[in-house]
Amino acid sequence: MKEENKNQGFVVNSPYKEPLSHFEYDENSERYDKKDGRRKAGYYATIGKQEAGTGATKFFELDLANMIRPRVRDWKEKGYPNVSSITKKLLDHWNRFEKEDFSEEGRRYFWCQLEAIETIIWLTEAPDADKVGINLKDKSDGEWLRSCTKLATGTGKTVVMSMLIAWQALNKITNPKDTRFSKNILVMAPGITVKDRLDVLIPSTEGNYYEVFDIIPASLKEYIYQAKIVTLNWHALAPKKKESLPKVMQDAMGEESDKAFTKRVLSEFPGDTPIIVINDEAHHCHRHTAEIGKSKEEKDLEKKENEEATIWVQGLDKIHKARGIITAYDLSATPFVPKGRTSNTGFELFEWIVSDFGLHDAIESGLVKTPTIAVRDSSYGSNQVKGDRSKLFHIYYEEGVKENLNQKCEPNVDLPDLVRSAFKILSTDWLSTKNDWSKGVPPSMIVICNNTFTSKRIEYSILNSHLGVNEIAERDRLLRVDSSADDITDENLREKFNTVGKQGKPGADIQCVIGVNMLSEGWDASNVKQVLGLRAFTSQLLCEQVIGRGLRRMSYEVDENTGLLKPEYVTVFGIPFSFLPIEGKGQDKPEDEKPKTFIQVLPQKKNYQILFPNILRIQKEIEYYVNINWDKVEKITLSPTDNPVWVKVAPVIDRPDLSQSQKMDSIQDQLGDNYRLKQSIFAITTTIKSSLDDTWNNIDEASKFQQIFKIVSDFIDTNITIDADESNYSVYKNILISLNITRIASTIRQAINLSQSTKSYPVPDPVNKFKTTAVMTPWYTTKEVYSSSEMKSHMSHLVQDSKWEGIGKILDNEIDDVQAWVKNDHLGFTIPYVHKGMVRSYFPDFIIKYKGNKYLMLEIKGKEREQDQTKWESAKLWCESLNTDKDSWGEWQFKVVKNKPTISDLKWE
Repeated sequence: MKEENKNQGFVVNSPYKEPLSHFEYDENSERYDKKDGRRKAGYYATIGKQEAGTGATKFFELDLANMIRPRVRDWKEKGYPNVSSITKKLLDHWNRFEKEDFSEEGRRYFWCQLEAIETIIWLTEAPDADKVGINLKDKSDGEWLRSCTKLATGTGKTVVMSMLIAWQALNKITNPKDTRFSKNILVMAPGITVKDRLDVLIPSTEGNYYEVFDIIPASLKEYIYQAKIVTLNWHALAPKKKESLPKVMQDAMGEESDKAFTKRVLSEFPGDTPIIVINDEAHHCHRHTAEIGKSKEEKDLEKKENEEATIWVQGLDKIHKARGIITAYDLSATPFVPKGRTSNTGFELFEWIVSDFGLHDAIESGLVKTPTIAVRDSSYGSNQVKGDRSKLFHIYYEEGVKENLNQKCEPNVDLPDLVRSAFKILSTDWLSTKNDWSKGVPPSMIVICNNTFTSKRIEYSILNSHLGVNEIAERDRLLRVDSSADDITDENLREKFNTVGKQGKPGADIQCVIGVNMLSEGWDASNVKQVLGLRAFTSQLLCEQVIGRGLRRMSYEVDENTGLLKPEYVTVFGIPFSFLPIEGKGQDKPEDEKPKTFIQVLPQKKNYQILFPNILRIQKEIEYYVNINWDKVEKITLSPTDNPVWVKVAPVIDRPDLSQSQKMDSIQDQLGDNYRLKQSIFAITTTIKSSLDDTWNNIDEASKFQQIFKIVSDFIDTNITIDADESNYSVYKNILISLNITRIASTIRQAINLSQSTKSYPVPDPVNKFKTTAVMTPWYTTKEVYSSSEMKSHMSHLVQDSKWEGIGKILDNEIDDVQAWVKNDHLGFTIPYVHKGMVRSYFPDFIIKYKGNKYLMLEIKGKEREQDQTKWESAKLWCESLNTDKDSWGEWQFKVVKNKPTISDLKWE
């Protein structure tokens, strides 16, 4: 690898921006060269012999995805023309983070997640003129429409699914007549492990992704509970079994009709209207493929896969015939269909792939670990020449290994020396990693075997110290799984397997996992540092699926100096993945990741648990007249160069650029009378009025409207600046105001709330009125930390910061009334506020609980920023509102400390 990339390895792109560069392999120098620009959608495959990974590598482009990609980019730059108002709110919410602000708290979405959901939305809602030449009906392999999103393992497919569900359901719920959408959504999975993981897509589930990843704006959250989301695994689509019944009853029953099948399988869905389907790990859902050219070993391995694929796809066929499938959205890291050896590559991709962020892209963006392999070894001595590979590259096909590992023998039969050597090297690497890590979850090593005989031999050799490192040979920390997780009948074993690497769970201390053929999809251990493959790998599909089990990152902290994620590594032997960027062990290894601290809730400290209100917004009671303090009303600037992101649906937006003066006549002609200023004022007035109706009951509707209409008119006259030449001012003013209804309404509504001297009250989440420290999502950090195990905090650690140095000592020892305190980090405690017309979330630094059900929100502030006063005013209003009902919410105060806090700062006042 070239010198310029040593420190960051292959991580050259931000996970939050479109990739700006990529690597290409130079066959002559055997190095990767950094190239400007994003890699085209496509995949690498070996042509010819694949068993030893020795065939020529070729890049195949995905024509459909490459055709769609620039159109989606252009559509986004224009402000998402033609989308519904609900879709626009969602897109604005997902794109709300400031481009360069890595201190932004809360959940920030990866760029690949935004591209994936934006492509899905574009296919449904973009203007038809933008989609000329794209016909998914012709690409799909059946009667129902399919659209495939290709996302590498570890890039957050489940988050994309939650976005997709929110988009579909909220549009249908708010506009029931729109046949493009459905609030009935079937999520299909390849097994119980994946299905259980997908429970986070059910809004009523604790820890659901809509809450954890803040998928839905506060104003729309209550609607998601009207959606009906059902998760099934493929077994649920199997035909009704009659074999156990007497022959006469079987004949009387006849074949189950499509309608009866659908009613049985989808009994939880009301009515018979069309549904949306999401296929997770969708490469399992395909038409049966011919077995021409496949070996017996390949046929045996694929027999179960073809049974699953057939039942899955035929079940959806029946559902489509009975009630209709609007669209089936496929998500997969490897949307390939095996085709046997007569195929050029051994597989075929889905033809309906619409977006692609593959494993190369994920590595270069730092979203997954970088695999490191041995590219040379000492077995060749001085005779090694270009093209020779290490024997650890594909161990299974090295001399004598395949034959030995296919013996049906007792566990104590010796393993081949090459296998033993490979394990010793990897386990030594594992021990070095373990010694570098702090206490907590240990690193884990996984071994993928060809059959149960081999797995038992590996287990026996480890436990009897035949393979070197004794530290890994602990019975309670070794797990052998001879079947998929879905087939494990021992519930304790399954739970241990599914929770490897998860602090506080049964599998937390597992150091080595031995599996057969491939560990289950949906298995998401992030602490895997070594992978050993002891089986045949005959396709890119198989290599990527197996290696994917070890690629999930542990930490997602961004390096503030580079804006990039620091590389993490996994060492891989025996998996011939020549298509991936790999870093050789023989070269100067880039700086590895720093030891990480696992921050979690300590169950034994439950007496320090803090419940805090989950408030969507604050409402003010309004008397007959609406008061507004114009000093509190923010001024905003609208510009044709930067305002398309706020655009509502309007014909004008399909023009390239509002700032192009030569386009003005056509823009004005297209709008005509549809967007005159008075209509915009009317729309803004209606928006504000509807949000105030619940607290404004002692006045007739006409008077309400007249008051708001005047405020909006005055605001437009005095508080809006149009950044345009005088010659175009009036036209731009009307257009830009019409494209910023929500921004203007939010600004005015915030000013009204802050200006009222009447009673205010909180509007809590309708399902979860409170959140708690007890369900904080655990996380890793490389930053310096204080242990809070002896403090009055539910958390295990407090990240060090000079601003709050010593706060724990004061709270624990100097103030008797303090019962508990917590740093608001990964808790999801937020105060809604409006800045520059956008609803944002403010995260106060600390919550302190005192005796008497009293609570202090504490902000420790250094340099004050423009929006801080707005945040603080909103926090004070939040406290005032909750304090109107102290029995329900407790008593709350808010305080800002500009220096290191003292005892007096932290006392209840």
